[in-house]
Amino acid sequence: MEVRELEDLRIFHSFIRERFNHLIINKNMYMKIRTLLFTFLLTIPLLQAQDRYLDEVFDSVIVVREMLYGINITVITGAPAADSLHVDVYMPAGDTLTERPVAIVLHSGTFLPPGFASTIGNRHDYVNVETCKRLAKRGYVAVNMDYRVGWNPVSPEEIVRRATILQAVWRSMQDTYSCIRYLNKTVVDFANPYGLDTDKIAIYGIGTGGFVGFNMMALDKWRTEIYIDKFRNPIDGTPFIDTLLFGDLENTQAGAINIPLHVGYKDDFHFSFGLDGALGDSSWLDEDNVVVPFVIGGVVEHPTTPFGIDPITDEINCDMPVFAGAGTNVFVVNIAGSACMAQKANEIGMNAALEVKDWDDDVSNAIREHEYAQEHLWAIHLPGDDTLAQTGPWEYWDAAFWSTVPHPDPRYDNFHEAGLATNPDMSMEKANRYIDTSLWLFAPRACLAMGLSTCLESSVENLNEAEFDFTIAPNPTSGEVRISIEGNDQLTKIVVFDMLGKMVRSFDNVNDLSFVFDVSDLAPGMYGIRAEVGQKGYLSSKIIVQQ
Repeated sequence: MEVRELEDLRIFHSFIRERFNHLIINKNMYMKIRTLLFTFLLTIPLLQAQDRYLDEVFDSVIVVREMLYGINITVITGAPAADSLHVDVYMPAGDTLTERPVAIVLHSGTFLPPGFASTIGNRHDYVNVETCKRLAKRGYVAVNMDYRVGWNPVSPEEIVRRATILQAVWRSMQDTYSCIRYLNKTVVDFANPYGLDTDKIAIYGIGTGGFVGFNMMALDKWRTEIYIDKFRNPIDGTPFIDTLLFGDLENTQAGAINIPLHVGYKDDFHFSFGLDGALGDSSWLDEDNVVVPFVIGGVVEHPTTPFGIDPITDEINCDMPVFAGAGTNVFVVNIAGSACMAQKANEIGMNAALEVKDWDDDVSNAIREHEYAQEHLWAIHLPGDDTLAQTGPWEYWDAAFWSTVPHPDPRYDNFHEAGLATNPDMSMEKANRYIDTSLWLFAPRACLAMGLSTCLESSVENLNEAEFDFTIAPNPTSGEVRISIEGNDQLTKIVVFDMLGKMVRSFDNVNDLSFVFDVSDLAPGMYGIRAEVGQKGYLSSKIIVQQ
């Protein structure tokens, strides 16, 4: 089997403390899981490949399903009710590393479950499962997470639509913070059964999941940022987010219909990636938001979520409308789309951690050819027909099943027909192409943003310096430095990394006997140099940077 399942390895949590705010987990069960997992891992040979985290270096993955990470209050049923929150954990089979970076994958679905408005909306969506498999094969631990959903897109009152969508985003962010703390709890208290490095966590959001990760990234001053005018009742000024009712953003404080979870554990994350995500307001991105870099892909012609290009001026507009459904023209709120987010991030240096590399690879160059492209922004063009644009090209669903489920919108006979309205050539092959391209965009940038030094490791040979007359001069240096070799071969790639193994410079497609670059902006100290020579191998040395 491609995916090795451990269906019986489940943890049954019981919430027995005041307001159910502490998860009590059987430590012996965790130790049993750890023993079984790593005994299994040792029976499978490790596959060698050039670039872990960039390429699929494992043939198969282990999935631990239906892990309960919390119980909280949902409103999807109308009246508040308890809701169990689960994750599926995907791990590379045959891995010998015991601490791996984490990618938390958040599903799409317009903050509604499958069968309410569309065929998608939980962690079982095809794109989520396939993305997690591919991430695990690259060496990540992929955490496929459910979060609370529910709002009222069909209310005739704009205030109700706006308030309930904001509250839905709020709950989803709370759940993601809770899940991060749950993962840290498993490391601290239960011997790290999943083999996590929780100092390297990426959020991978799909559709509305992109909203979740990006707004978490931007709301660093949420106690003031959520109280802007458009998120208040225009009649009496009451904020749509009342923390006495809904609790705080990080879900560490109780609300009347919210339960804090795993309080006291870390909940940091270190990179955010999203497809068709957006921000509640562009003012939330400022010079203080420089800790978490992000990369975004957005459909330019998206029928409900703005990409951020004004259709009249053809320029970036940071205040464009969200609609309650494709083709409905039912207004919800103005937000900042993909183009606006990328522009602001690049202006304030939010993605400076990604600029240490020369992005001269095929995927980056192809994306730059797209209209409205920016650095680290994939502008996806899916114009559709004259009446309704396309979206969600990475989505795939069971056409036979959804053709039998009536759709509440009178324009469509069933959910499959409604889905085809915005994805007319939906197929597994199409979904896989977009999933692969998304990961080609994500993988090298996440690797760089989180300082995954293993990306520098290679199975090719470390070459002899004397054979190539390998020189680095001047060394020490405070400015430009030249790396050169002699002979018939050429330098193809040069990487500079600090003594902790974090990449600080990367130059692709050098294709010459020598290469000059500037190090004057690097902190004084010693750095490693890795110079690749075609397919033969690499040369390594050190350089000292002075003031």
